[in-house]
Amino acid sequence: ADTSADTSDTGASGDTGEPSDGVERVAWTILVFMNGDNDLESAIWDDLNELEAIGSNEDVHVLVQVDRHESYWSGDGDWTDARRYYIDHDTDDDRLASTLIESLGEVDMGDPSVLSDFLLWAEQNYPAERIALSMWNHGDGWSVQGESPPPFISWDMTDNGWMSFAAGHFNEALDPWVAERG
Repeated sequence: ADTSADTSDTGASGDTGEPSDGVERVAWTILVFMNGDNDLESAIWDDLNELEAIGSNEDVHVLVQVDRHESYWSGDGDWTDARRYYIDHDTDDDRLASTLIESLGEVDMGDPSVLSDFLLWAEQNYPAERIALSMWNHGDGWSVQGESPPPFISWDMTDNGWMSFAAGHFNEALDPWVAERG
């Protein structure tokens, strides 16, 4: 990213949030796969604003892929598509100030290939020495299918898709990314 950009309006630490084109790797890229395309939709706003309280800087890129449902919350313009954001530093909890990188339309956040695509996109556009991935959803993915609660680490109500550690979906999502990294 261009570290010479004027950031007086964004509050970012010299980073515009634009995808890289051959820039050096930063120390960390933090990825949040935020699946709110379910009954967790209303929690998205608070969590995105909490991420903005710290934001990205010249050493750390914070990127979020977030999807919403049409029924559980109408705030922030009531958009329902999946989006990718570069998280900028901002302390105003009444607005989302981060950079919208792209709108993906409706995607199945329960499909391992959608997670894989996010990982590959982040690696290509925001390279880092270390990557942390947070799976934001109900967190029930450790249970065995058929047990209660269901084994979802990412459940998409719109498309009825789900990912599970126990079912091997997470490894399926990581395989193309691991292969790309060598």
